[in-house]
Amino acid sequence: MKKGNLIYVFLVALLIIIGAYLRLDNLGKINFQNDEFFHVTTAKGYLETKTFVMWDFLENKSTGDYIRAFPYTWLVAQSFRFIGISEFSGRLPSAIFGILLLPFIYYIAYKITGNKLIALLSLLLITFDNSFIWSSRICRMYSMFVFFAMLASYLLFKGMEGKNKKFNYYYLVPGIILFLFSYLIHEATLLLGLGYLVYFFLNFQERRFKLLAILSFATLVIFLIIHFFIHPLTTNEFFTIRTHPNFIYFLYPFNQLHLGAAVGWLVIMLGIFLWEKKFAIKIYYLSMFLPVILFFVFIGERYAAKKYLLFLIPFILILFLDSFYLLLKRIISQKNFIYYFVIILIFFGPIYSWPGIAKNLYFQPARADENYQNAKLHNFIQAYKYIENNYLNREPIVIQGRQSYYFSRHDLNFISLKANKEFTVADLQKIITENNSGWVVWTKYKEKYHVNDQVVKHCEENLQFVKDLEDTNMLVYRW
Repeated sequence: MKKGNLIYVFLVALLIIIGAYLRLDNLGKINFQNDEFFHVTTAKGYLETKTFVMWDFLENKSTGDYIRAFPYTWLVAQSFRFIGISEFSGRLPSAIFGILLLPFIYYIAYKITGNKLIALLSLLLITFDNSFIWSSRICRMYSMFVFFAMLASYLLFKGMEGKNKKFNYYYLVPGIILFLFSYLIHEATLLLGLGYLVYFFLNFQERRFKLLAILSFATLVIFLIIHFFIHPLTTNEFFTIRTHPNFIYFLYPFNQLHLGAAVGWLVIMLGIFLWEKKFAIKIYYLSMFLPVILFFVFIGERYAAKKYLLFLIPFILILFLDSFYLLLKRIISQKNFIYYFVIILIFFGPIYSWPGIAKNLYFQPARADENYQNAKLHNFIQAYKYIENNYLNREPIVIQGRQSYYFSRHDLNFISLKANKEFTVADLQKIITENNSGWVVWTKYKEKYHVNDQVVKHCEENLQFVKDLEDTNMLVYRW
C-alpha cells in the first residue's frame, strides 16, 4: 500500500474511533427524556407480551399500542433482553447505527465525488456534527433511519444507473426493500419520492426514466387518494400549506459551519457549473434533497426541527465540500492548493464538539458533558425520589407524563392532568378541597406545553414550589 493511501486509512480509522467515543461516552449518564419513553416502555411491553405495546412499570400492565418505528423498538427490546434495562442499553442501538454511519459516509462521499480528500473531510464534518452525535445518544429511531435511508437511496441509484443504460436488479431490488424498511423506521422516507419524481423528469429523454416518471407521478396521485379518501398513510400535518414558511430548514444543513448557510448554498449552486466527474450521481442527490427541503419549508404545519432533515444533510455537506474544492481549485495555484483548501475549511468550517472543553469559537459543548440544568433535560430520578421520600399516605399526585420507569413505590395515588390541556383549574381545586395535602408535577420543557395555561398560572400563584428540585427542571408543587 502506498504511503499516501496508508495515511488516509489511518485518518479514516482515527475519525471513526473519535466518532465512536463521542457517541458512547457517558451514554447512560442522563435519565431517559421525553419521546424516548415511547421506545423504552414499548420495548418492555414487547418483552412481556411479544407485541408492541407500551408498558406501565408500576402497574405491570399494557397501556396501549405503539407500533411507530417498530424495527427500532425491537432492537431496543433485544438490548434490554441481553444487557438489562438501563439508559445505556436503551440508547445502544442508536449509538451502533451512529457509528456504522461513519465509515458509510466516507464510502458514499468517495462514490459521489471520486475524491479521497472530500470523502475524508465529509467524514470529519459528520463525526463532529452535534446533531448526528445527538441522534446517536438518544433512544429514538433517527440514527437508524439515517443509515438505512442513505443506504437505500444509494442502492437505488446504482440499480437505476446500470451499465448500458439498463437497470441493475442486483442493486435495484435490495434498494427497494431497504427503502420500504426505511419507511417502517420513519415515514419521512416517503418524502424521497419527491426527489425521485424530480430525478425521473430530469432524465425524461431516456425511455426507462420516462416510464418511471409516469409511474412515480401515478403512484403519488394514488398515494394522495388513499391518504385523503380511504385511509391516512401518515399524519395530516405533512399535507398542510404553511401560513409562515419554515425558512430555518435552509439553515440546518450548515449550522455546524462558521461559513453559514448563505455561503454554503451559494457554493453548491456555483459548484454545479464545475461538475464534470460523477455528474449523474451528483444530480441524483441534488434532486433528492432540494424538493424535500422545499417541502419542509412550505408544507406541513409541524414545528421545525433539524432531526427531520438529518437523512439528507450528509449529501448536502458532501456536495458542498465537492463544490468548495472545485471553486478553490480555480482560484488557488495547484502547487499549494490542498494545504490552503484544508486550512480554509478548518478555519471557516466545522464547530467541533469534545468532552471537557469549554464552549468557544471552535468548540461547542459536548453531549457527554450535558447536565440537566444547562441542557434543558429532566432529572426524573431526583424529583421522583424526593416525592416518594416525602409522600404522605394516599396523597394525590396530580401529574403530567408520569414516567413509571423512574417510580418505585406502588402505593402512590396518581391523578392525570390529561392530554390536550383538558384538565382545568376547577378540576384541580376540587382535588385540593377534598385532600388536605398533595402534589402537582410536570416537566419544565416538554409536558408543560400540554398543561392548561390557567392551571400553570394557578399553581405558580397559589401552591408551594419545591425549591429543593429547582436544578432538576421538574416543576413540583405542594399544597
